[in-house]
Amino acid sequence: MASPGYGTVDYVVFSLLLLLTLGIGIFFAFRSRRRQTTSDFLLAGRKAPYLPVALSYLATFESSIMMLGKPSETYVYGVQWFMSSMGFVVAQIFATYMFVPMIYRLNITSIYEYLEVRFKSRLVRLIGAGLGILQQITYIAIVIFVQSLTLEAAVGMTVETSMLLSTVLAVVYTSLGGMKAVIWTDVFQCVLMFIGMIAIIIRGCEVVGGGHEVMARSVAGGRMNFFNFDPDPTVRHTFWGLFVATIVRESAFVFSQSSAQRVSSTSSETEAKKMMLVSAPAFPLMTGLALLMGLVAYAYYDKIQCDPFESGQLSSPNQIILLLVKDLFWDVPGMSGVFLASLFSAALSTISSSMSSFSANMWRDFLQPLLPTFSEKRAVVVAKLSVVVCGVLSCAVAYCITSLKLTTLPQIAFTIFTLTYGPLSGMFLLAALCPWANDKGVVAGVGSSIVLTGWIFIGTTFSKAIKTTPWLPAASTAACFNYTNVFNTTVDNVTVFGDYVTTIATTPESAMAWKDKVTGVERLYLLSYTWYGVVAIAAVMSMGSIVSLITGGNKDDPVDPRYLATSLATCCGKHGGQEKPSQTESDAREVTEKLDLGVPSEDHQDPFIKNGSPPQYDTRI
Repeated sequence: MASPGYGTVDYVVFSLLLLLTLGIGIFFAFRSRRRQTTSDFLLAGRKAPYLPVALSYLATFESSIMMLGKPSETYVYGVQWFMSSMGFVVAQIFATYMFVPMIYRLNITSIYEYLEVRFKSRLVRLIGAGLGILQQITYIAIVIFVQSLTLEAAVGMTVETSMLLSTVLAVVYTSLGGMKAVIWTDVFQCVLMFIGMIAIIIRGCEVVGGGHEVMARSVAGGRMNFFNFDPDPTVRHTFWGLFVATIVRESAFVFSQSSAQRVSSTSSETEAKKMMLVSAPAFPLMTGLALLMGLVAYAYYDKIQCDPFESGQLSSPNQIILLLVKDLFWDVPGMSGVFLASLFSAALSTISSSMSSFSANMWRDFLQPLLPTFSEKRAVVVAKLSVVVCGVLSCAVAYCITSLKLTTLPQIAFTIFTLTYGPLSGMFLLAALCPWANDKGVVAGVGSSIVLTGWIFIGTTFSKAIKTTPWLPAASTAACFNYTNVFNTTVDNVTVFGDYVTTIATTPESAMAWKDKVTGVERLYLLSYTWYGVVAIAAVMSMGSIVSLITGGNKDDPVDPRYLATSLATCCGKHGGQEKPSQTESDAREVTEKLDLGVPSEDHQDPFIKNGSPPQYDTRI
C-alpha cells in the first residue's frame, strides 16, 4: 500500500537510527567478548552509573503504547491521565526508601529469589517467577503487535515483517551485549523519544498559532479536565482512581524484574536510590509531553475545522498521532522518519528490557537450580539462548493475535497481563510489609486474587450489558470534505488508551444512563479498570493475612528482618514471634561489603543452592 507522508529521506533516517541502535549492542558485545559473567550479562557487572540506568528505567516502561495511547487518550477523553503520573511519583519515592535498601542489600539477580528466602518455600518462588514470565511474554507480544500495526499504517510494512524486524533487532543486541547494551540503547532510545515528541509539540504549536492558542482551544473543547473528585468507583477516570489507586498499585513497581535488575545494576545503595529519585519526576515529564501531543492534535484539527474521526479519515484513535505527523511534516523531509524511529525505539526499549528480565528469570529461577555445576561461561550461553527463546515465544503470540484478526486472543493476552501484575504486586507487598505472612497465606492470597480479578476483568470484557464511556465532543467538522480512511490496516478496531489496551469499540454515541439498568452481579463489572490492581493487591494481602494467621503465622520461625521493608525491620518480631538471635545485621553488612569491595561475581551464589545441594527447608505448602 502507499505510505502517505513518508519519502525516501524519511526511510533513510529511520533505517540509520535503527542501525545505530543495533550498533550499540554490537559495541558492548565486542567490549565484553573476552570474559563475560552472568553478573555482567544480566546486571551490567553491578557497576552501571545511576543516570543512564534512570533513563533506561524510564524508557523501559514508556513504550510505543504510551506514545500512541496517551495522545489518543487526551484527544478523546482529556488530560486526566496526568494525575496517574503524579501518583506514580509518590509511589516511587515511597518505594525508594521502603524497598530499595532491602532489594539492593540482598545482592540478588532475580527478584523472585527474594520470595524464596522470605517465605522459605521454593514453590512460592516458582509461582512468582512463572507469573512473571507469563506477564513478560504477553506484554512483549502486545507491544510488538501494537507497533506492527503502527508501521503498517504509516509506511505500508506488513504486520508480519514489522513483528519479525522488531523481534530480531531486540534479540540481537540484547543477546550479544546483555544488560549493558540494553541500558545504553535505552538511553539512546529515550533521547530519541523525547526528540520525536518535542518536535511534534513545537511544530504543532507553530501551525496552530502558539501555545496559548493550543491551550485556549483545549479548554474550550473540554480537554483540560485534570480533576474529577467523583467518589464513584465505576466512573472511568477520577482523581481517586488515577492518583490514589496508582500510589497503591505502583508502590510495588520496584518489585518487577526489570526494575529490580536496574536497582541491582548500580554500584551502591546510594546510587540505586539516586536512580529511583531521578527517574521519578521523569515519568510525569514524558507523560506530560505525550498528553500535550494529544492537545496539539485536538487544537490542530479544531483549527482546520475537520475532526478526523467524524470525517471518516481515521477509524481508530491510536492513529491520531500518525495522521498529525503526516499533516505537520509533509514539507519537512526526514522529520517523519525521526518520529517513526522514536516510536519504534519506544517499542524496542520495552521489548529488550523484558527479554533481559526473561533471561534472568529463566536462568536464576528455573535452570541454575537444576544445573548448579555449570561454569560461568556456559551459564552466559544459556542466558543468551533464553533471550532467543523469549523472542520466539513473544513473536509467536503476537503473530497469533494478528492471524486471529482481533477476535478473542488480544483480550486474552491483556487479561493475562492484568491478572499477573496485580497478584504479583500483592505477593511482594505482603512479603515486605506483613511479618506475620507465611507461605500458605501467600499462595492462598495469590490464588484468590487471580480468581477475583479474572472474574471482574473477563466479565467486563465480554458482558453485553457493559458499554464504554462516551468521548468528549469532537472538534469542528465545518471544513470537512469527502474523506476516505487514510490508514488502511489489517486490523482497525484496536484502541490504545493510556496504559490500557482494548478491542472493544468506543463510540461517541454512548450515553451513561445505561448504568442504572445494570443489575445483579454485573454491577461488579462497572468497576473502573484503574481499580483492578488495587482489588488484586487487596485480595492478596487480606486473604494472605487471614490464612497466615489461621495457620500460625511465623511463630516457630520468625522472619529475618533483612527481608522486610526498611521501616519494619526493627519490629519484625512483634507479629511473627521473637526475633531470632542471629547475625542478620552483620550478614547484611557482609553482603554489602562484598559488593563494595568488588568481590568477583562468580562468588555470588544463589542463596538457595549451597555446594550443589537442595534447600534445607520444607519446600511444600
